[in-house]
Amino acid sequence: MKKIIFAFSVLFFFSSCKKDVKVCNIYTELLDHDNLVDITILKSTPEIYDTIVKYKLQVREIVNDNILFGFKSNLIYKDLMVFNEDYYLYKNKFANSFVIIGQPTIDSIKFSLKPTLACKDAIHIAEKIISFSNTCIFYRLGILNINAGVLNSQINRKLVWKIQGENGWPFVILDANTGQVYLKDDGIRL
Repeated sequence: MKKIIFAFSVLFFFSSCKKDVKVCNIYTELLDHDNLVDITILKSTPEIYDTIVKYKLQVREIVNDNILFGFKSNLIYKDLMVFNEDYYLYKNKFANSFVIIGQPTIDSIKFSLKPTLACKDAIHIAEKIISFSNTCIFYRLGILNINAGVLNSQINRKLVWKIQGENGWPFVILDANTGQVYLKDDGIRL
């Protein structure tokens, strides 16, 4: 009897020491367009604040150093995130001039903003490419310039699904109509 109790005690000890595995079977759509930082300080410069309001930018970072005051933002087009095009607007504190990087909006899109690939199908494709086993899955419909970063290339925007882990990693960006994968990153850095 003592041997059986001892065996169960050892078995219980080893089974209780296992690391809990995060199980998450819920898929969450990301729809947020709110600023990612408090932009109250930007109201002190109307030219900057009015630009944010006019173009419905999503401010993700405020810059306020010895020389520049302004922001970095994500672009939103008809409620869709534009994943790889940004807009930066800074006011030079000494020269009373502005530094602008990017465009505050994108030209009108000439393709349908309704996907033919369902989000669950996009998630299944992403799961075949990258493991999401230790995170919850979030997804967002958006727009991607597949030629971004390619010299002397024309803008080639596509409607895409971005499938990502809860902290933004890992992620897969794939065509919302064909399922073709454009970008992927498992978040592992060596």
